[in-house]
Amino acid sequence: MIGLATDNTLPELSGGEQLLYQELCRRTECKIVIWDDPQESWRNCSQIIIRTTWNYSYHLSEFLNWIDRIEQAGIRLHNSAEIIRWNCDKKYMRDLALRGVSIPETKWIPRGTLTPALLASMVTESCVIKPTVSGGAKDTYCVSESVNDVAEQLKQVSIEKDLMLQTFIPEIANPGEYSLIFFRNEFSRCFEDTCSG
Repeated sequence: MIGLATDNTLPELSGGEQLLYQELCRRTECKIVIWDDPQESWRNCSQIIIRTTWNYSYHLSEFLNWIDRIEQAGIRLHNSAEIIRWNCDKKYMRDLALRGVSIPETKWIPRGTLTPALLASMVTESCVIKPTVSGGAKDTYCVSESVNDVAEQLKQVSIEKDLMLQTFIPEIANPGEYSLIFFRNEFSRCFEDTCSG
């Protein structure tokens, strides 16, 4: 049985995910599994596809423990457990940079070290600051002159999480981001995600 993994905030999946679920059900035995369900309904699956587990960034250690339990149960994960662990924290971008991938200029701020003075010393142009483990732009701020305000807003978050400060890329706001979808190394389609501000 294939499990489509979601979280307890999206127990029915979202619109596009429902289409995937319906198509898989036509072809094979499939069920929706909620990763943070204490009943562990995923245990009778042979494979689990990670889909809308979007609350993981609020419960990272629990999510990674869940990944460990799936692996120990011999259930195949898509993507692999190794890739999921690596991808949960945006510090994976350091690995990409070491491999020659171009990333925005990034400064890494270990948890517990953020101060207004430190942030002021790092900000020389418009930047974006955010936790390295986050989703949906939560606790993400543009910062140029309002350094003290941003440092205050992130005071508690910076105690709990590592942060990253990146040069602001204007094209992210206009024309927007593009998601390029590849299957087996072949380009399939592109989605444009426009945002403002």
